[in-house]
Amino acid sequence: MKRARILLTTAGRKSYLAGIFKAARQCGAVVAVDSDPLSPIRHRVDHFAAVPTLDDPEGFVEAIHALCRAWDIDCVLPQNDRELLLMASARRRFEKDGIRIAGVEPDVVARVADKFALREWMLARGFAYPETWLDYPEAADARGLVEKDRFGQGSAGLAHHAVRPAGALPAGKVVQPRLVGTEYNLDVLRDGAGDVVAVSVKQKLSMQGGSTDRAVSVDSPELVRLGARLADELGVFGSIDVDVMVCDGVAHPIDVNPRIGGGFPFTAAYCPAYVEALLEVCTGAPVGPRPLAYEAGVLVCREFTFSSSTTSKIAAASTPEPRPTPFPKPEIRGDR
Repeated sequence: MKRARILLTTAGRKSYLAGIFKAARQCGAVVAVDSDPLSPIRHRVDHFAAVPTLDDPEGFVEAIHALCRAWDIDCVLPQNDRELLLMASARRRFEKDGIRIAGVEPDVVARVADKFALREWMLARGFAYPETWLDYPEAADARGLVEKDRFGQGSAGLAHHAVRPAGALPAGKVVQPRLVGTEYNLDVLRDGAGDVVAVSVKQKLSMQGGSTDRAVSVDSPELVRLGARLADELGVFGSIDVDVMVCDGVAHPIDVNPRIGGGFPFTAAYCPAYVEALLEVCTGAPVGPRPLAYEAGVLVCREFTFSSSTTSKIAAASTPEPRPTPFPKPEIRGDR
């Protein structure tokens, strides 16, 4: 079976992703790009190149296209929301050369990035979604209000209000009632034939800086069905990240990232088969539904490490020449 050669965009400090993918049997090569030639991931991957910033969208896309052709890449895995729209819009250009772009169509990217528009989309398809306003409601819910950036990534602009604030909601913000319940994260994998391959469910236990810090694997057929249906409605190719708040027995998908998200390393820790299946999908193979058994109750914790590099390696990082590197130790640990 063909082993996948993948490219991670704007990989920056996500060295753990290189370790996760390179440890998989289905991995052929991991390539990373970033606008910063000093990005830590540069010495964790098979190849690294500095590319233009997202302020030069055409230069960014063209550089990635050229690198994909040079390094025989099977699939590009965008790593942030700004890139998603750029790469989705350029998908046909890449597909002519047999290169796949993970994610969704451009109009879907724009829809899920807009927290106000996302409510209408969700309700029209039978999903629960909290009330979302462009100004503070006249009367705040007894549980309070949550203020967010309308187009924010992660926890950008997040603020909690026990009572209705005075004045108007600042431009570029939305406000929602505070949901009190249990928060989960889903990784959902769908192949190019339109089959949902697998859904991984974990309960969030703590957050740091807008990212999951600790989580525990969960067996929830209900959330598996929700994740699969959402991926089908979105028309996903590859892996997506979904945050779900279960409040008063109702599951609300409150945040959808049509890309690998912060929950992916946790899934990789307790279900390595998910990573193998994702790499198969990246080759274009019709993987089909594949129930991935994983143990419920596995606690996974995020760790941080430091790395060093010589000045000669730093200089070499600014060129796209192949540079083999050692496998890194995973930064995510699974405990029972």
